[in-house]
Amino acid sequence: MNQLCPKCGSAKFQLSDIDIDNSVYSFASIQCKVCGHSIGITTMENSPATIVKYGKEILDKLEMLEKEIQKK
Repeated sequence: MNQLCPKCGSAKFQLSDIDIDNSVYSFASIQCKVCGHSIGITTMENSPATIVKYGKEILDKLEMLEKEIQKK
């Protein structure tokens, strides 16, 4: 089953960062890629892109630590 935008009928969606006042968590709007109509909100922690981003940051820090260790 394909999810369709209720506004324009498109089946293409994207995540867009949104700012929610007084929240310590990052949120994203799930919105139509064609018309921008929002169909839902999720925390960025639920997004695979966030996991990939954090994974890269961890790998970069590990690489930096390995270089520091090798200098000694």
